[in-house]
Amino acid sequence: GLIVIFLLESARHAGACMADGKRQKSNPGPPSAEQALEGLDGVEGMPQSWVMIAGFLLAGIIGLPVGAHLVVESATEIASEFGVSEAVIGLTVVALGTSLPELATTLAAAYRAQGALAVGNVLGSNMFNLLAIMGLTAMVTPLEIPEQVFRIDLWVMLATALIIVPFAFLKKPITRLPAALMVGGYIIYLVMTLREGSATLTAML
Repeated sequence: GLIVIFLLESARHAGACMADGKRQKSNPGPPSAEQALEGLDGVEGMPQSWVMIAGFLLAGIIGLPVGAHLVVESATEIASEFGVSEAVIGLTVVALGTSLPELATTLAAAYRAQGALAVGNVLGSNMFNLLAIMGLTAMVTPLEIPEQVFRIDLWVMLATALIIVPFAFLKKPITRLPAALMVGGYIIYLVMTLREGSATLTAML
């Protein structure tokens, strides 16, 4: 329910921005959200051929469940091979792998000086994962929260979400120094998570 309200409100705001952009089309200024989206990777619209559109849809419909199955199976085997819990692999390897498309999109937007699109992509993806993905999955089957996630990772996630708040309220850009600190913090989190997972499994054995 929350994600539906968020999406509707975002769509309404985007429509208002596009309407303003059309009214100010004659005045030079920053590109609109529509122009920014079309500028990413040189995309100018949907394919004109219905055969190509159907082919892309079919490939996506087939590839998505197959890819999801391979990710789950591979993550389980990796956890068994390296002697860590599946929760640790989900928090590290799977999370990193599924976020690579977001990284590519955000880099492309930032490279083209579309900072709003880059930040919006990251924040929107996180909100969609937490509200829609988690909600829809729990509606199908109950999800148990591992003890490690409740003790450590949940609070780390909340803390990292607050990092963006000062930049937003002060309207300051994220420069190289805080960006490097963010990347360094994530590397430290990865190392701590893998060490914690290995220590927990060793204690259990």
